[in-house]
Amino acid sequence: MNINVNFRHMSSHDNISEYAEEKVGRLEKYYDGIQSAEVVLDHQGRHAKAEIILHAKPKHTFVAHYDEENSDLTSCIDHCADKLAKQLRKFADKIHAH
Repeated sequence: MNINVNFRHMSSHDNISEYAEEKVGRLEKYYDGIQSAEVVLDHQGRHAKAEIILHAKPKHTFVAHYDEENSDLTSCIDHCADKLAKQLRKFADKIHAH
């Protein structure tokens, strides 16, 4: 899977980038059709935002957003990954039911 990590309004941090790649990489266990992922991280003042977009075959896109004041980026990444895991489990169950 190709994982792209982008930072907005802040400089890039290797440890946060690696953390995001690790969390997104674990999502493949829920659905093995994930082709690419884009992680967008934004931090302005005390407000942190994360968005993860997964592109899967056949032509499916899964999106999760999370933003919170007085929060750090790792917790935002965790919340997005949890939301995507739920979406992927539901999608995989739907595919296997047919």
